[in-house]
Amino acid sequence: QQQQQQQHGQDWMPFGNESSVSLAHVASSGGTRSEDGVCACSSCAPRGSGCSSSPDPVAVVAERFWLVRKKDFKNVQACYSSAHSEWTMPDFGMELHGAGTIVDFFAHLMNVIPDFEMSVHGIKRDGPCSVNADVTMTGTQTQPLLPIFIMGKRIRWSCTIRFDFDCEGKIERHSTSFILDPASCLDVKANLAGLSQCSFVLAFTPSGSRLLQLA
Repeated sequence: QQQQQQQHGQDWMPFGNESSVSLAHVASSGGTRSEDGVCACSSCAPRGSGCSSSPDPVAVVAERFWLVRKKDFKNVQACYSSAHSEWTMPDFGMELHGAGTIVDFFAHLMNVIPDFEMSVHGIKRDGPCSVNADVTMTGTQTQPLLPIFIMGKRIRWSCTIRFDFDCEGKIERHSTSFILDPASCLDVKANLAGLSQCSFVLAFTPSGSRLLQLA
């Protein structure tokens, strides 16, 4: 599996303990994921099993990550519910409402952090309408935006992102929670400095307070 990950690069992501599919493949095929994590699109599944009429939440999340990586913000917006969608970062009480606002923030984020990278380490369903993704965010913030990123220093944060879907298979809300994992940090001192600079904000949220306690 390590050789396969090297071959596929950052597009390779685990779906369970043993089975893996590439992010690009899931996004382009619109395939579904079987319970054991194997892609179940028509090109991968045994003859006769094929895809359902609409992609399952794992495929939608994989596509959304792929589109963000390509900076295809028009189609990123199409992944979200047009009626109601929100993005929260509960650690420091940040909320964005509306698909257009969310996409505008993505575009601004990539301008403010020009070397921004998001590596996806796994996507897992959590019930019929929810998905959890484990990711790392890496980059150098050049203007104030994310309070947990210090200025002018390349930094890496581990995150868990939860996606909740509406009845039409669109992302209705997603929430990003940061994790202090010294093993994945480029320089843990930079992460601690990021926590220190926004400690006043973090102290007023339950998850932010836990981050400060871990620090």
